[in-house]
Order: sequence, then C-alpha cells, then structure tokens
Amino acid sequence: MRCQRRTAGKAPGNFLRELEKAGLARGAIRNALDEAVGAHFIRCLREAQPSLRDKTAISGVYELKWDERSEYIKDPSQFRGFFSGEGNRTYIPNEFFDVVIPSEPLAVLKVVGSIIRLSIGFQNKWDIADGTSLSRTSTFRTTPGSGTARRCPMRCNMP
Repeated sequence: MRCQRRTAGKAPGNFLRELEKAGLARGAIRNALDEAVGAHFIRCLREAQPSLRDKTAISGVYELKWDERSEYIKDPSQFRGFFSGEGNRTYIPNEFFDVVIPSEPLAVLKVVGSIIRLSIGFQNKWDIADGTSLSRTSTFRTTPGSGTARRCPMRCNMP
C-alpha cells in the first residue's frame, strides 16, 4: 500500500497557522522551509510568490519527500526522504503536535518523541505491554542532542 500524497499549502492560512502554533515566527518560516527541503524532509511543488501591484500572491505548496528505495535508511548522511514502503512508521498522538510542540522546548520534544517511539512504536495504546519500562540511559541514547537530563516535575520512577 502506497502512502496517500498529501500536500501542505493548499489552504495557505491553515498551513501558516499550524507553523505559528508550533512556535515558528513568520520571519523564520522561509529559512525553515529551505532547511527542510535541503535535508530531504519535504519537497517544494510550487514556490510562493508575493503579491505584486497587478498580481495576487501565490502560496507555496509542499509535501513530505518520500524515498522509493527498497531499504529503510537509518544513516542520516544517506537520508533522501521518508521510507515509502510498508511498515517503519510510528503512531503519534495528535496532542503531541497540538500541545507538546507549541509549548515545550526542544529537549522536551526530543525526550517525548523518543518515549513515543520506544513505548508506542508500531502499536496503539491498547497493544502496549503492561509495565513498559524506559531507563534514562535508553531514552537519552535514542534522543539525539540530549546531553543533559531535565528534572522531572513529578517523581519519575525511572532508574
């Protein structure tokens, strides 16, 4: 089964609102889009064009960049897009995007993202084995750039 092609930018107001809700300032959007294209995370289907005296503005259109190679790539230097084959995807709760991304610092995003990956993985909440345990060491091993531990506001019960 192939992934359905979805694009961002067909409803430009919604796309901009989502970026702003995620904490991205309008002035940083252009650079972030360029970096994401350069890193092979997204592709630009249509460049945005500003409004001119006699022309209406045209919104840019972007989509995820899919990699058609048959193998799943883990080496960042070989990454050319997201694996388009079956499997190798993780179910992510919408609240991660609606609540966590807009309000938390990058270190928290990386920790929560790693815990989502390690605990939910390819399952839903009902398929997770009881007592899934995550150590700080294993969490930080899968959290790039997390050199220091952030104190938990509650008792963490993590070894």
